[in-house]
Amino acid sequence: MVAEQVAVGDSGISSLSDEWPFEMHLGVAPILNDLTCVGIKAKDGVVIASYNSGGRLVSVLRVQAAVTKSKEAMSFSDIMALKGYRIKMFKESRGLPRSFGMSLLYCGYDDDGPQLCEIDTPNERNLSWNATAKGKNASFANAFLHARYTTNASIEDATKLAVLTLKNGYTYPISGDLLEIGIVGADRKFRVLTRTEVDECISSSSLD
Repeated sequence: MVAEQVAVGDSGISSLSDEWPFEMHLGVAPILNDLTCVGIKAKDGVVIASYNSGGRLVSVLRVQAAVTKSKEAMSFSDIMALKGYRIKMFKESRGLPRSFGMSLLYCGYDDDGPQLCEIDTPNERNLSWNATAKGKNASFANAFLHARYTTNASIEDATKLAVLTLKNGYTYPISGDLLEIGIVGADRKFRVLTRTEVDECISSSSLD
């Protein structure tokens, strides 16, 4: 048996059950057609970043933390497969159309290192990525991202690249209140950056 609890923003995660010793902390971001979302896997962690969704969604508000707990150890890919299966069963049990829901970008860290996965809800498939941009202007953002991505980048470099990718697709200057950024590192704990941290990252990110 597996359970999950979501904590919006940086409000923290409480234990679901002391009887389930295994837990994996994850980050999740909604992929919306009118907003750009970026995920980048570095050598020592993963970053996911998006424009602020403005809290318009009920089930997934924004870049946020989640914890999965179970009685036995599970890999990141197993957890993603289970999530995809649950979504499929939920749709089928209610007779919902195939295009139900939105896609989700998940990041985590397991024994195989940092992981980045998209649960493509409309097409009922899971996709693993090293780096990807989704949502609005995805083709343009992916071209920019893949031209600069390297597999040996640090989590700090990946965060700056995520910011650059989002800045490059935005006409006006951006600040910390427009972006949401979350990271998971070797400590396997996901956290959402504060507005101050995002502002610092924006100011330190350049094409030089």
